[in-house]
Amino acid sequence: MNVQTTAEKVVDMSEPAPNNLPAVPSAPQPKTPAAKPEPKHFPPRLAKALLAITREIGLIGKEGRNDFQRYNYARWEDINDKLSPLLAEHGILIIQSETSRSLLEENDKGSTLAIVYEFTIVNEHGEQWPPITWTAISRLRDQKGITDDKAAAKCHTQAEKYFCIKQFKIRTSDAIDNDAGDGAVTHLPKKDSTPLYKTMQAEIYAARSVVELQTWGKGAIERAKVLPPDWQAHLRLRYNEKMADLKEASQTTETWDEQTGELTPTPEAWDKEMRPETSSKWEDMSPAQQAGILCNEPAFWRFLNDTHSQFAVNGADSAAAAVRAHCIVDSRADIKNGHPSGKLWRALVAEYRAWQREPAVTEPAAGATQEAAKAPANNANPPAPAGAADPIPTAELYAADWNARIDRASRPEHANQIGEQWASEKRMRELITWGDPPEWQAIKKRIEKAIAELKAAG
Repeated sequence: MNVQTTAEKVVDMSEPAPNNLPAVPSAPQPKTPAAKPEPKHFPPRLAKALLAITREIGLIGKEGRNDFQRYNYARWEDINDKLSPLLAEHGILIIQSETSRSLLEENDKGSTLAIVYEFTIVNEHGEQWPPITWTAISRLRDQKGITDDKAAAKCHTQAEKYFCIKQFKIRTSDAIDNDAGDGAVTHLPKKDSTPLYKTMQAEIYAARSVVELQTWGKGAIERAKVLPPDWQAHLRLRYNEKMADLKEASQTTETWDEQTGELTPTPEAWDKEMRPETSSKWEDMSPAQQAGILCNEPAFWRFLNDTHSQFAVNGADSAAAAVRAHCIVDSRADIKNGHPSGKLWRALVAEYRAWQREPAVTEPAAGATQEAAKAPANNANPPAPAGAADPIPTAELYAADWNARIDRASRPEHANQIGEQWASEKRMRELITWGDPPEWQAIKKRIEKAIAELKAAG
């Protein structure tokens, strides 16, 4: 054997192995366990206080109203009124800190602002709840390019409100006890209020005299208290509209012929001496300004005492209190058009106008002459105070009111009612300044058509 050849075949193990040699598996390396996150620490005293607040806060009423989208909501001021005293009682402080802000979208349709907040709950011992992150959004710029300078403030309030609702599991409801303690009144949810509301509305429409309606009203006060506040306002409006119609019907100058649909004249019952006055100044005023004027009129005080005996009115202050109670507001400044309070106010003004037209029956003064004693009673009405506002509606408002009445008519018995109402308002139409052609002609055609359709449906 050739020694050299054999030696050449000896592989030098000190050199690296060629690349074409099979790989030798390496020994498995021990895995390093991932670091476990530290558990969150929830201080026991703080947890106990938060649970106590959750138990004690109770229900929050949905007193806010979105008329455009037709839903009720719990207002932040109502939540805060109940939450803040509980936080103070249990020694809790909520700290809201902004961490970042950005635009969610920015295009030709506008932009939306998003702000991220961190809420930290601290107790009086300095113990902290683990921070909680919350994001709020608000429209910053609309498609017309108008920027909302309160967008950031809205985000702040929105985040605080909904963080508190979720943190303390605050419940909201339409059925709420408005008054604490004995005698609390619970409002039924609207889905359960419909039968009672329809029954009471039908009873109002069925009244055939002022006395009958007043008697019904005295007994209906307690029944209506369980209805939602806005439904109570609507019932009050229906009541006042019907009362005004009944009072004016007793002095009507024409009646509605159900067979022909035409108006038939009857003996004149209105005071011929009543002066038509312009109404532009009155209609230019807000409901709050109108209320301020009428509340200072002695005639308005007498009207409230005569027709709303539940109010003891003896001056401007008590008249203002009666108006606030009637319109269900805390201040006359809260009476606004496009709101149930505004409808209630207009109905009260209409009732006052009808009351002013009623002939006043007075006893002749001692020593009065025979001629004075024989003077017609309907001339005994006191003259209107100097500068008093005339509450006669404008043509536009009168037309809008009647269009709304026609739209509300849905049952066969409404046919006679709208006919009687139209007939009872002839004198009012004479005091309104109409256009050319007069708008009342179009209203009358709508009424005739509505009456025919309602009777056909019956």
